[in-house]
Amino acid sequence: MFSPDRLKHLLRRGIRAVVAAQIASQVVSLGVLAILFRLLGPEPYGLLGMMVPVLLLGRIFITAGLDVATVQQAELDDRQVSTLFWLNQCLGLAMALVTAAVAPLVARLYGIEQLALLTVALAGTAVATALSTQHQALLQRKLRLGTLAVVRLIALTLGGMTAVAAAVAGWGVWALVVQQYVELTALAALAWAVEPWRPGLAIRIGPIKEIVRFGGHYTLSSLMFYLTANADKVLVGAHDPEEISTRIIDLFCPIGKGQRGLIVSP
Repeated sequence: MFSPDRLKHLLRRGIRAVVAAQIASQVVSLGVLAILFRLLGPEPYGLLGMMVPVLLLGRIFITAGLDVATVQQAELDDRQVSTLFWLNQCLGLAMALVTAAVAPLVARLYGIEQLALLTVALAGTAVATALSTQHQALLQRKLRLGTLAVVRLIALTLGGMTAVAAAVAGWGVWALVVQQYVELTALAALAWAVEPWRPGLAIRIGPIKEIVRFGGHYTLSSLMFYLTANADKVLVGAHDPEEISTRIIDLFCPIGKGQRGLIVSP
């Protein structure tokens, strides 16, 4: 796709942009966290933190490794990408329904009735996540890493600003819910704006069987990492719902791969 010299140039420029955006995103995240924590107090963060493992688990199945497969494939035509896109949309809708269905179980696990409504409210983020999955993957495939890093930073900033405004207006924990929707919606809108590819209606499952198989293997590995990173948070939260120390860091770091994923993901 690229000559060796062109490839080196794009990688160097992209990595520099990603590192700069990573630093900026952490500054923005820390600043927003400090402001919101002062406005809202620890309880809303504790509530949202209890749902982070549920959201993360859902997002593993939404992407299903198909974004990574898109980046790695040596040859990929528009029809294949369109099929992957619609598959992601189906998975996003399915995970939204599953998340809403397990809301009572989440509330029962932690012994907090309010979590049921919050889980249902956040279920829709699965659909918003699916909308940008393939467009972000295509930006990575084309080594437009700097562009994607800026898009993610802008979305993060917009989500944070909206959450602060909602917190000032007295929305409480719902300010954090709005933050998720604004960030994910902005991410999808901006990714669609900078990546000209558009999904077609023609779908063929046959040509993507190998891609789906690769995605399944990647999903399995992601699940293993998920269990090692989140099992303690679920157990601590279920045992002591008042304990928020293990959950604050999850909300300081954006849910998902963030800028680091541009470097460490295949």
